[in-house]
This record gives sequence, structure tokens and C-alpha cells, in this order.
Amino acid sequence: MKWYQRAWAYVSRKRVRVGLLFLILSLITTAVLAVFAIQISTQQVQDKLLSLSNAGFQLQGQGLQAGMKESDISQVAQVEGIADVQYQSEGLAKFESGQVIQAQQAVQRDQGDDIFNQLLSIQGRQDSQTDLDFASGALTLSQGRHLTPDDKDKVMVHEAFAEANKLQLGDKISLKGTQLTEGGEAKDGEAKEFEIVGIYSGKRSETFTGLSSDLTENRLYTDYASSQALYGRQADDYQVRLAQYRVKNPKELDQVISRVKALSLDWDQTQLTANSQAFEQVAAPIASFKSLMTIMTGAVLLVSVITLFLVLLFCLRERVHEFGILLSIGISKGQIIGQILLELWGLSIGAWAIAAVVAYPLANSFFSSLLVSNDLPDQVRKLFAAAAPTWQAGLVATSYGVVLIIIGVAVMACAGLILTKKPKEILGQLS
Repeated sequence: MKWYQRAWAYVSRKRVRVGLLFLILSLITTAVLAVFAIQISTQQVQDKLLSLSNAGFQLQGQGLQAGMKESDISQVAQVEGIADVQYQSEGLAKFESGQVIQAQQAVQRDQGDDIFNQLLSIQGRQDSQTDLDFASGALTLSQGRHLTPDDKDKVMVHEAFAEANKLQLGDKISLKGTQLTEGGEAKDGEAKEFEIVGIYSGKRSETFTGLSSDLTENRLYTDYASSQALYGRQADDYQVRLAQYRVKNPKELDQVISRVKALSLDWDQTQLTANSQAFEQVAAPIASFKSLMTIMTGAVLLVSVITLFLVLLFCLRERVHEFGILLSIGISKGQIIGQILLELWGLSIGAWAIAAVVAYPLANSFFSSLLVSNDLPDQVRKLFAAAAPTWQAGLVATSYGVVLIIIGVAVMACAGLILTKKPKEILGQLS
């Protein structure tokens, strides 16, 4: 009888032992696939968070409002390793047809001019969704949409500002650009009309200096080109308050920064800051969760090998007489090991089919139970919810390959204990 025929004969004859092995293999395969699915989802959350965090660095101009000329720093975007750049402008504006939000405990300036209590902060953005305050969850879009690079004369306002001035989506407001001189006087720029396309909520970190524009509620986000037009600037004279550069590979951030510092920029008036740690607070729970899953995956694999080893050892010890006879008639140890592997690999196919059905609901249940923790920031919880484990054929196949390896390791360990003796010793021990 061939070795594969003996394997089939054993599986079809010893139903109780085979049933026990099948149950163990089903549990092992389900556990392996479930932890792998959760690990993949956790990695997706980490990757998504990294893409939102704009990992890279920023250049910021010094001074009250002017900043850097876009034409002077355009060469930075060409540096090797930089993925893209978002230019941001910042300025002040008057809102003469309505009212601004006043601070509850205002810092009083020496000047008596009411201009300081009637200013709005104008934030020019090419894509407001990538702004750190929105990406981190400090500010949240409540109505409408974010600003895009194709927008012109569009604005986003805070919900408190909109409520105070009875504004809603689609309304238009008139703003007049204003610049403060070193002497504390206001210099008016151009007046422009903006359409409200978004209303946001939330509170960012504030440092109140006596200007009404310091308040989050008086912070207006406009498209980048229109924010420049408020101060009468042409395209070749755009002023950039802050330029955010995203690198292709966060691990190479230091090398990219070194290349940028080698450029001939006015570094006395330009500050470079790495922002790879900008999302440290929200990234920490993910790192902890990923570490937990790594430990759990290792534990599942270790327990699987040990459990299968012990069950196999119990089953194979009862077959020592069979193995002794096979060895005595010239059947090689390799053929016997091949027979055992074939028996288990055959059973694992059925176990794999069960795991493919059961593992994902189990992974989703476990994944969801961890999201109820109050330690997770809302932004992280939303990312986890969006990355819940879903059926993936490639992952199912990979987990089955891992189970086959586990079977191989367990079989070789058992064979090392049982089949190292000579046939005479095995048969003599039984007698």
C-alpha cells in the first residue's frame, strides 16, 4: 500500500481522533486568519493617519504678516523626496457689514482704536482639508464642503460667526483686506466678495493678544488666490506665510531636510520645522493597539504550534506500533512523515473553509469591541471604523499557508521524539 493510501485509510477509519484533529485545526486556522485580518486593518489605519498627518516639514516666514515670496521658495518643491506642497497665506480683514465675535475676557491694547476689535483672520488655503487643524480633528466641517485648488472667491466660516451674522451656505459676504503697520495703524487693501461654501465648528489652540482675529470663531478660510487678491498682490508677488511640504517616505525626512537646507534661501527670515510628530497624540493609541495585535499574533502562533504538537504527540504515541512495523518492513521515515503531513493537510482544507466563513465576523466583533474605549480620540475611532476587517482572498490564502507551516513544525517536532528510535527499539518497548 502506498503512503498516500495509508493516509486515506487512517483518516477514514479513525473518526474520533480525526474529528479531534479537525476541530483543533479549525480553531487554529480561524484564530490565525482573524488576527491577521485585524493586523491588516490596523496597518490601514496607521497608513491613513500618516497620509493625513502631512508628515514632512514646513517653511514659515518671520515677521507680522508678510512672510515669504512664493517665487523665492518655489525651488524647494523640486527637491528629491518631496511629494507635494501646500502654500498657506495669512492676513487680516475687516467685515464692515456685520459683527465679529468678541472675547469674554479681552486683553486690552494701548491703542484706543476699535479696529483691533473688528478684525477677522484670513487663512488662504489651496486645500483646506489638509490643514492641520482639520486633519487632526480640532476643527470639523459641519456644513457644506472644503476648499479646493480650483475654487475662486470662496470662503469657510465658523458656525458661531455664521449664527451671529445670520449667514448660511450660498450667502455672500464682503471683506476688505487690512494690514497693520509697525506703528499699529491699519492699512486697507482691496475689497472682495466671497461666497460661503462651508461652515465649520470646533476650537483650536489660541493665544489672545488683544486682536479679535485671534479667536477661532473669527477665523475665515478662503481660497489661496483670493486671499492674495485681498491685498492687491499679483501672481508673481504672492506672499506665503507657511508652506507645508509632504515627503514621499517619512523615514527619509532627515535626508530631505538636509537637501532643503543646502538651498540658497534667506534663512534669516525663514524658519524650517519638521512636523513628523504633529499627530503624536492620535498616533499613540494606534501604536499601542498595533503592539497589542503583534503580541496577540505571536501568542496565537505559539499557542497553535504547542497545542497541535501536544495533540499530535498524544495521537502519534498510540500509533507507535504501526510506525515500528512500517519501519521494520523498509518504509522510510520520510514516507511516514509524508503520510502524517498528508493526513493533516487534508484535514486542514476543511478547516480552512470553515475559517474563511467564521474568522471575519469574529475579527469584526473583536475589532468593534475595542472601539468603545474612551481612550481613543474621535478622529482615530473614525479611522478604525472605516477600516473594519473585510474579506480578502489573498489574506485567506496567506493564513492557510501559515497554518500549513504550523502543521509542518508540529509534525517534525513530534517525529523527532517518536521516529528517532530504531524499529527494533520501538517494537521492543511495546513488548
